[in-house]
Amino acid sequence: MNESITEESLDELLTQPNYAIIIDDAHRKKNLSNLFNYIKQRSKNQKFKLIFSSRPQGLDFLQSSLTDSDFDQNDITKLGNLEPLNYDEIKELAQQSLGKKYEDSALLLAQITQDCPLITVIAGQLVAQDKIHPRLLEQNDKFRESVLNKFQQEILGEISDRIPSDKCQQILQLISAMAPIPQENSEFYQIASQYLNIQKSELKRYIGILLENTGILVRTRNKIRITPDILSDHILVKACWNIFPTGYIQEIFELFTSPSIFELFSNFLDNVSELDWRIRQVNKSETGLLDEVWNTIEEQYQQWSNRYQCYFLGNLNQVAYYQPKQVLKLIKIALSNKGDAEEVNSLRLKTIPRLLGMVGRTIDYLPDCCNLLWEIGKQDNRALNLYPDHALLILQDFAKYEKSNGLETQQIIVDAVSRWLSRIDNDNYYFLALNILDEIFKKEFEYRYTENLTIQIQIHLLNPEFAPTIRSQALKLIEKCLELDTKIIIRALQSLENALREPQTRSGDRNEELCEKWVSEQLTILEIIEKLVKTNHDPIIHLKVVNILDWHIHRGYSQKVREKALHITQCIPDTDDLRLVGFMIDHESLDWLINNKGQFDLFNPDWYSQICERVKAIAEEYYQEIFLQKYKSSQAIVQKINQKCLEVEAASQCKDRYYLKYPFLDCLVPKIERQTLVEICEAILENPSSPIANYFGFFCSHLRRNDLDTAIHLIQLAIDNGSVPILLSIATSYYFWSESLRDEDVSLLSSLLSSDNLTIKGDTINSIGRIASQKPDLMKPLILNVDIGNHLELAKRLYGKIGTTHGLPSDYLSNNEVELLLKKLVTIPEISDYEIESFLAMAFKHNPLAVIQFLLDRIRSRNVNALHNYTPIPYQDAYKFFVSLPELEIYSDILRQVRDKIFDGECERYFIPILFHALSMVKNGESSKSSYYKDDNLTFSSTSLEILNEWINSEDAEKIRGASCLLLKAPRSLILEQVDFISNLASKAYEISRDCFLSVLQNLPGVSWTGVIWATPQQPIPELIQFKDDCLKIAETFPPLSASRRCYEELAKVFQKTNDAFSNPDIDE
Repeated sequence: MNESITEESLDELLTQPNYAIIIDDAHRKKNLSNLFNYIKQRSKNQKFKLIFSSRPQGLDFLQSSLTDSDFDQNDITKLGNLEPLNYDEIKELAQQSLGKKYEDSALLLAQITQDCPLITVIAGQLVAQDKIHPRLLEQNDKFRESVLNKFQQEILGEISDRIPSDKCQQILQLISAMAPIPQENSEFYQIASQYLNIQKSELKRYIGILLENTGILVRTRNKIRITPDILSDHILVKACWNIFPTGYIQEIFELFTSPSIFELFSNFLDNVSELDWRIRQVNKSETGLLDEVWNTIEEQYQQWSNRYQCYFLGNLNQVAYYQPKQVLKLIKIALSNKGDAEEVNSLRLKTIPRLLGMVGRTIDYLPDCCNLLWEIGKQDNRALNLYPDHALLILQDFAKYEKSNGLETQQIIVDAVSRWLSRIDNDNYYFLALNILDEIFKKEFEYRYTENLTIQIQIHLLNPEFAPTIRSQALKLIEKCLELDTKIIIRALQSLENALREPQTRSGDRNEELCEKWVSEQLTILEIIEKLVKTNHDPIIHLKVVNILDWHIHRGYSQKVREKALHITQCIPDTDDLRLVGFMIDHESLDWLINNKGQFDLFNPDWYSQICERVKAIAEEYYQEIFLQKYKSSQAIVQKINQKCLEVEAASQCKDRYYLKYPFLDCLVPKIERQTLVEICEAILENPSSPIANYFGFFCSHLRRNDLDTAIHLIQLAIDNGSVPILLSIATSYYFWSESLRDEDVSLLSSLLSSDNLTIKGDTINSIGRIASQKPDLMKPLILNVDIGNHLELAKRLYGKIGTTHGLPSDYLSNNEVELLLKKLVTIPEISDYEIESFLAMAFKHNPLAVIQFLLDRIRSRNVNALHNYTPIPYQDAYKFFVSLPELEIYSDILRQVRDKIFDGECERYFIPILFHALSMVKNGESSKSSYYKDDNLTFSSTSLEILNEWINSEDAEKIRGASCLLLKAPRSLILEQVDFISNLASKAYEISRDCFLSVLQNLPGVSWTGVIWATPQQPIPELIQFKDDCLKIAETFPPLSASRRCYEELAKVFQKTNDAFSNPDIDE
């Protein structure tokens, strides 16, 4: 009931015998007594139920009004406070307001109006009726008049007697321009108070009133903004725009351009850029609102240092979407800087591509953005899959299909790729261009959107009728690439393979209805492949085609596609060259072409072993009957293998360093005579840069079986030769030579271990570790004496071969030898690797004191040498070293030794608690723990608590603080499980001094919360709330004002504060 309450109006409304009367905003009604008197007079003939809604501050007024009107207290029911709607409820409300026709806009409407359900409803109705886009609601006159102006006036009317209306309006305008504002930013208050011509203290008081009494300001993570966001936009537009710019933006811009307050300036630029964009969307013309701002920025930009230019542009991501023209201009200025400074390169490779990705969302600027991204991307050698800001990845994003968007973007991309392909002067650039085209051929696309604080991902199948022209143009570009070099053809075939794939649902199921619609395009692709097979006779290409088509022949949806694919493979001739290349790089496709051709199922449990058997038989026959008859001399064999290797490598078909081993060499080398093998090895030594040099060790393997002396002689010559490929081959091959090992081999292995090449040394370490499992006495001296320097990869190789099944047995190591191996690890920057951790666990079992001294040496080394990229012990899970704890006396001595280091330096203050914690964690209070365990299965040992109590009961302030420092990394459960211990620590500290008590409190487990916290936005975190409640229960068991009680009360506050910080994140951040 919102109209005036008079007897006449009530008579007009209440004509029926029974009524429920709803009085909204009852606290504002000054004539409720009229209603109450009216009801009392007619209560005998009519029945009434009164429902009041009121703000909390109006409840006392309502209660007193009802009491004054003699209403019985038993007839009055308080329903409680109406809690704020959560995000899901706001979204549901938006859907109801919009109706089915515009329900797709519900997510956006909920996001921009979630702070005020009333605005959600009214805005939804306006969108449904007038077809206004939700983002442009604030520009709608009806919406401003019916909602925003009244909403603002009503809220501000409540405080008109506490803040002058003109100052209140100015403060809100300033906040709307600069939000979110750090609450403690003194420079903002200084500048703002001068601008508003009021005292800084007065400004803070006014903002406090707006925060606490109106609800128009909200504070999240110590930042202030106006709520709801759409009201903030309304306030700002009124300040800045009245058919023409008011000049307000320029005034504020001049106030906040100092680099020292860049955060505020960045907020301002974000806010006014979006405002300008919204006005342009409605007026369909330029506003001139930011012309002076951008002219000033452009002039200043060219005067800034490279570092500040980089910093400034790096903060324009949001602005780039709303102000594409101006940001693109700055980008072009930045790219004209040809300097090689680190900031310039970072700007060119990281910052600018991201900005171009935003600018390109405005279609008019997309062609320019594509060309700039292409030029940047060609020069960026970083791996695409590791760097989402890579220019070429952003180009690929542009090429992707998007929900509810047309094909204008894809057309621009295809046209751009067509231009680039016609001007490419580097074969690698073809690969980059084809990566972009691959997006055009996809039959599924992702739709990503943010809902509340959650990223939602949906997979949609592309309708075949949506983009036939674009896809056809892309296929023609691929077809042109099939006329180029083999390497490029192979890559183009991969694109055709992608285009040929059938559409699948997210679960991997086949969508047969869509598959049928894609058959026409599939047949077109197969026609292109057939033409290639008939005109290009390169066996590498033919094998690639078989690799692409075999699945479609066996499992394709369409009979037409299966038959066409099979026909293409039948056009491929079975030549000697095809077989030779097949043995080298793709024996599976070769086997299919010779033995299968669609006759039996491609997939069965034993398919690979069956392939290997068939290929081995084919290869042995081929080498015996054809290859060795045609190439009889060592020179001819080496020449032919090198020739084919070069062809394969030119086509980028080398799968790894030793791709020839199976089945090519495995079947060929045993059939070569001994003398020919020797000659091949000698030929390799004469030409160590040839492709076959990678397999020198493999040839020597077969020679060692028949002529070990000659083989060792050739290996010595190879080591003297010093060719890296040959030495790598030998280092790897020694892994398999343990049975034929001689004393001379030990000397040769020692030479390999002295190599400066880390890969050679690493492969050699791997081999001697394997040999050590069978001949430990022979290999142990090499393992003990190898120099690994500070190289982590070498350390992983070495220590992964000690105490393992396929390495040196730990029983062969004395305590002194364990200490020697530990000393090698002191210089290694990181020891959180599985192989190293396993060795340390083994070493601790044999010599615990040596391992502890080793870890202390590492901590001291970091402290003394100020090594910043050096982690003395792992930050997490250091207790993996201590699988089995020693006897009690030694264990106690170790704990004291570690404890006493806490005062040695800053580095010790950080790492010693980690080490003490690692040593203290035992399984269920026992003195040992299994190799595999979880934190939950471990508890803090009683021995550790006794060692700490020695200091806690010493009455020495420093020792008490030190004991508390050692608890920094202890499990949080300690404060609940060891209440007597914590109570004693708090009491002893409090007896020393208040400062000592506060220092100890800061060090208790859980005060500095570390690790992963799983939180649902706006929801309490159960683990933290449970800790808080438990601490409060424990606190109640101690006398009031006692140190122990205060300790647990303070811990409860800490857990509550941590919960609040993580469960109520600032969405603006």
